[in-house]
Amino acid sequence: MFLLESFVGMLAAFGLVCLLWLVRSMLLRSAKRLCVTTVVPVRGSGEELEQTVKSLLRLRKAGLWQGTILIRDDGLTAEGRGLMEQLCQQNGVRSICSSVHPYSA
Repeated sequence: MFLLESFVGMLAAFGLVCLLWLVRSMLLRSAKRLCVTTVVPVRGSGEELEQTVKSLLRLRKAGLWQGTILIRDDGLTAEGRGLMEQLCQQNGVRSICSSVHPYSA
């Protein structure tokens, strides 16, 4: 009987800690956040561009980050530019072009 009461007491304590953690998270989440602009420089075919943008969008959707995503073209190929334009149209991401294009002929 003592073992069962101890187990139930530990479960109750664990539940209370989880509840307090949830309330703390909600209070911290509702605090005013700074809006941060993130510049993602890409070149070549932009292999990691889609994953980077989607990760930032997941953070925004979860409420953990607020801000603008800028994709900076540092010499994208035609394939990379197509991916950049697609991400900009689908997700409201902005793009800017750099004056330096190391991969252009």
